Formats: sequence, structure tokens, C-alpha cells
Amino acid sequence: CRPHIARYKPGSRCTIVYHLDYPKGPGTDAHQRWPDLVVAKTYRKEKGQNAYETMRALWNSSLSSSTALKIAEPLSYDQELKVMLQGPIRQEKTLKQLTVMAVKAGTTEAMDELTDAMCKTARGLAELHRSGVELDKVYGWENDEEQVRESIDELSLSVPQLGPAANPLVERLSDLESNSQPDPLVPSHGTFRPAQVLMYQGEIGFIDFDSCCKAEPAKDLGLFLCAFLRAGMATVKFDDIEVHAEPPDAAARRARFEKLIAVSEKFLDEYERYARPVNRQRVALFEALELFILILHAWTKIKVRELNDIMFVLEHFLPAYKILKLQ
Repeated sequence: CRPHIARYKPGSRCTIVYHLDYPKGPGTDAHQRWPDLVVAKTYRKEKGQNAYETMRALWNSSLSSSTALKIAEPLSYDQELKVMLQGPIRQEKTLKQLTVMAVKAGTTEAMDELTDAMCKTARGLAELHRSGVELDKVYGWENDEEQVRESIDELSLSVPQLGPAANPLVERLSDLESNSQPDPLVPSHGTFRPAQVLMYQGEIGFIDFDSCCKAEPAKDLGLFLCAFLRAGMATVKFDDIEVHAEPPDAAARRARFEKLIAVSEKFLDEYERYARPVNRQRVALFEALELFILILHAWTKIKVRELNDIMFVLEHFLPAYKILKLQ
């Protein structure tokens, strides 16, 4: 057994990948019956039990045999240790890493590879949304809006002028949301981002179903596309991604943004082909609100060096999507 710590946040969570070898010889076939990789994840409070039960429901659906999407098989959950064991999803890279690599390369071939991966991801997400899995937790626009308002209130204690500056955008987005029609609720990932999409030999897999819920499709779609733009437009290191490139000039930066928007539109087109048409205004609304959340988190989580990148995306995103009707 060879353990490898894949992710560790002190006091919060830890993910360990175990590479397993079994005895070989006459009469032993454990290596054929048992996985050679097992993943252990720690959780806080009751989140682990909820994640395990959700993953069991997903595994017992059509997703376990899907050709469009790989998910991990949940093996067991230890309530006392708050540790879940699950089967493997192999990876060569994440979609987040591919996005940064493609933008850095800037070639037609690299962008074509990225577009192809995005279309596969769209088909996988459509498969999840069409799975019919019954989930108890319901998540809506009001949950994200509440998070934004709480962050504004928190920051306003130190910067009183922030509230009057930030609230008009939130109010406008909220007004637009209340006057638009949400699509029917579907089984949703809940925190879907390119970092949760694993790529391996032409296949894709989704991970981190801890926040799985019932939500309108725009929730997953908007959050995912926000994170996609965030990764593609990065000029400084963020999260676990190194950005080894000179910051582009204004024209090159704008051209990069337009390319990523075009890929985003192809992603939505592909999703609709395999799922159903969605209210794209609501996708854009969730995306805009999530971008604003990232701006607030740049301050609350002390990531101010990333602020310029996120501000650029938001400032160019709002006028690019006329369906938001902000002007």
C-alpha cells in the first residue's frame, strides 16, 4: 500500500490516494477483483455521511454505466472517523489545468483541444442533470444572493463605503432574476468547476459531489462557466495553478476573453443538444453573481493579488451579455 496525499487543508479536509498491490500466484485473483487505487477523504461534521449517501444514489443510477461520464464508486463511510472510501477516477490532468495550458499555448490546435474537452464536459453534465436521481437538498438563487450580502456586510465593517458601492449591482441582478423564469430543478453537482473535471485518455470524470443538490440547470452552468473564465483569464498564480507567462497587453487580453466566451457558447450549445434548452439569461445571472462573489472573496480571503484578473472578467462580461439588460 503506497499512500499519496492529494489534497490537504489543515483543520478542514484531507484526500489520500492509496496505490494497492495484491499477492500474485496460483489461486490468488485479488488483483482482478479489487481496485488498484482507493481514495480516502476526511470530512467535518455530518457532511461526509451526506456525501456518501448522495454518491450511493448517483452510483445506483444510470451514471455508474455511463459512457459520457465517469464517477467514483462509494465503497464505505466510517461515521466515527468521518472518512469515506471510494473507488478511483483516473486522471492525466484537470479541465482547469487544460484551460490554463491552452490559453498559454494560444494555438489553434490547443484551443480546439480545449473546445473538445468542454463539449465532452457539457455532455457529461447533461447526463448528470438527466439522471433522475432523487435528492433532498434544494439550492436556489436566494442562497447565492444571501452569501453575497453576508460578505458585503462583513466587509462593510472595515470599509463602510463598500455597501453603497456594491449593493446596486446585487439589487439589479436580483431584480432581473425575479422577473425571469427558472428551468425545472434537476440533480445538480452544486459546486461544479473545471477543477472537478478529470481527464484521462479521452474520457472525463466528475469528482467532489459533497454539495450535490436539486437546482435549476443554470446553477451548475453559471458557476462552471464563471470558473472557466477565471482560469482562462488568469495572469497571476491562483489556487494551485502556476501561470508562467508575461501579462498580455490590453488588445491580447481582450482577444483572449472573446475566445473564451466563444468556447463558453459552444459549451452551452452542446449541453442543450444533450439535455434541453435552458434560460440563458439565468445562466448569465448566476455567472455574474459568482464573479462578484469572487471579487468579495479576494478581500475576505486575502487574495487581493488576484483581484485585477477577476475585475477584468466582470467588467467585460457584463456588457458582453446583453441578455443581462444591465445597460
